[in-house]
This record gives sequence, C-alpha cells and structure tokens, in this order.
Amino acid sequence: ITVVDYFGFDIETGECLNQASLGKHFDFAISFHYDTPKFLNIPTFLWVANPLEFMHLRGDYRTVLLHHLRAYDDYLYNGSDILKTHIRNVVGKEWHDTGLEMFPSCSTTALLEPKAPNSPQSDKSKKVFYCGVNWERGIDRAGRAQGLLDILQANDAADFYGPNKLEGISPWEGFNSYRGEIPFDGITMARVMQDYGAVLAISSPAHMKSRTSSSRVFEGIAAGVPVISDENPHVQKLFGDYVYYFRGDSEEKRANSILDALQHINQNP
Repeated sequence: ITVVDYFGFDIETGECLNQASLGKHFDFAISFHYDTPKFLNIPTFLWVANPLEFMHLRGDYRTVLLHHLRAYDDYLYNGSDILKTHIRNVVGKEWHDTGLEMFPSCSTTALLEPKAPNSPQSDKSKKVFYCGVNWERGIDRAGRAQGLLDILQANDAADFYGPNKLEGISPWEGFNSYRGEIPFDGITMARVMQDYGAVLAISSPAHMKSRTSSSRVFEGIAAGVPVISDENPHVQKLFGDYVYYFRGDSEEKRANSILDALQHINQNP
C-alpha cells in the first residue's frame, strides 16, 4: 500500500508514481474524498460516504466536482441509498451496480480490547468522550447540539476534543470541558477514547439528510468503548442494538437520555 497526494506523488519519497510502469506495481487506487480528481493511470475507486450537502454548498460543484465524480472507474458505497442514487444520477446510463461496499475499519492489530469489568475506575471512565470540529461556530452560528453539550458539561459528564482554531476562530471557546486537539494519526484517537466510559456520536443535519454517518461509531467500537449515538438511520442499519441510542424532543431530554445511558454503562461494566 502506498499513499499519494492530490497529484499522485508518494508522500514518503516525493516520487511521482504516475509513470508508464504504474500498472505493473499497483492494481488500483482508492480516493477517500470527492475533492480528489482521478489522476493516476490505474483503475480508481471513489469511496462514497460524504453528505451531499457538503458538495452542493460548494460554488464549484457544477464546474469541478461533477467532473471528478464522473471520472472514477467505479464506486465503493457505505450503505446509504441516498448517496448511491446520487452517483447513479450523476453517471447516467453508464452507471451499473457492481455491489462494491466499503466501511471504516482498521487492522486487527489496531483494535483495542475492552476494559475488564473489574479494572480501576477513574474520573474519565465515568464520563462520555466527544470529539468534533464544531464547524457551525466557525460561521458564527451555534455549534452542533450546543445546548446538549452545555447540559452535559454542567453535569460534569463529558470531555470535549477538537481543533483549537478553525479559520481563525476558537470553536470551543467558553467550554471549560474542552481538553484540546487529538493528533490525526489513526492511533491516538482510540487510545484517548479508551479512558472514557462511553463515546458520544452526534450526527449533523447534513448526515441525517443523506442517510449517512461519520466514522465516530466505528472508531468507538474499534477502541473497545460503548457508543451512545443519536437515532441516525444509517447507524441503526449498520449496528442495530450494538450501540446505545439517545432521543428526545428537546436538548434537555436528549441530554438526560445520554446521562441515563451513561449511568447504565457505569453501573453495568
């Protein structure tokens, strides 16, 4: 496996891999984001997982992104019927369902064992872990479920992680339960998660509309930690009752639902 940048250069050696011999060394490439054009001269698959709203809000959707989407040789779907239909509409009569799927995963050597029920308890082990970018704060709006997070913070029931700066703004300013950034290295997130009693997964409205979800539930389970998620149909479809769900028609009721799940987890290790 070799990781290349936007233009097809090996990120470790700096060598451009897009040469005549490329097909002799590699069978295919996978693009994890619609923003990446098909650049390498080998079959290239796009992982289709991002909400449509993220693409449609961009000013270059029609002039750039549509061309990117149509250029791929095939697509890897994450179980969202909305996203699959979008690709079918974009590609048109040339589209065919090859049945290829792809979900967030990690190697078995990276999976963390759940803590033993009799392991020592710490303050963190009784709290819920939440990591987010808080994009909405960056455009001068209340962050995702901010009222919900405020209530969890008031009950000293959660720690928050995420970027310290976003477009020059501090998205977590005012949250005294903010604990800083986590390196984006595929390892540290799980290790930090395992210190906590549960991982909280909150879907954005964009994820809900596209019937898709972020990787947070996958990450929590890979870290061996119980997950408390909102009632996202995509999560329910993939995980069923392997995760806890919170619900409510107000932020207070939703927060109380999370606190109830956390209390159940703490009392039944």
